[in-house]
Amino acid sequence: MDHEIREQVKEWLQQGVVDLFIVYRKIDGHSLPYVFTGENIGDVEDLVAGPARYPLEKLAWQVISLHPEATVGIVARECDQRALNVLSTWNQVKPGHVKTIPPLILSPKSPSSR
Repeated sequence: MDHEIREQVKEWLQQGVVDLFIVYRKIDGHSLPYVFTGENIGDVEDLVAGPARYPLEKLAWQVISLHPEATVGIVARECDQRALNVLSTWNQVKPGHVKTIPPLILSPKSPSSR
């Protein structure tokens, strides 16, 4: 599963689909949120999509609040998708500024947008 997500993240960063991607990286044995960019694309090999539970949609919202022109990618569970829907309804996140990949990739070539 992590391999497919790694490949998708690399592809989106290389093609410019997203400016940055927020997901987990193993640091000192712990899965912590990490921001991958085109400049640190080699670090994507350390990406993990494991059982860690941090509110990645809130981190994406904070980035977009500071950089409204940015497009952010995240691995989004169903609860994250619901939170993004609420943020969009409240005009906190513009549609298309957050691209999501579900933890279990079903169709890796079609990004979901909120």
